[in-house]
Amino acid sequence: MMNDLWIFNIITMEWEQITQSGMYFIRKRHSTAMVSHFMLMYGGVNEEGKGITDIYALNLNDFKWLACPIAEGEGPGPLTHFSMTTVIHPDRANKKQFSLFKNPAEMKYKAFSKLKMEGVFVFGGRKPNGFASDKLWVLQVGQKPLQWLLADT
Repeated sequence: MMNDLWIFNIITMEWEQITQSGMYFIRKRHSTAMVSHFMLMYGGVNEEGKGITDIYALNLNDFKWLACPIAEGEGPGPLTHFSMTTVIHPDRANKKQFSLFKNPAEMKYKAFSKLKMEGVFVFGGRKPNGFASDKLWVLQVGQKPLQWLLADT
């Protein structure tokens, strides 16, 4: 497995290797999603093939990794081969005050958006037992710690 980070410049059509710092565990078969200026990384397996459930965020302003605190409770557990995407109302997502761990009082979810749920959605995937997951999980962002919720579908 590799432990490097590359960015593709769509204007020059060139790849650039990025020097990164901070600590995270090497993984494969994970997914990523963007929240503000952070790229979240979840799931996958380590070098020994063991499932990973932690979440790390890469700050794209300084290319430092940080471990994301997660509230206690149930979550999707170890997954590979799953989909992960961010769904946040554009009026909130485009505010400078909103970030991975910040959601100002005037922008609280229920009052701000008509979307039923906002956050980073994780669907499907392969569980460690080899079976497919049919669950839709939402990682609520804009707060610390982040929190997993099982979507009612």
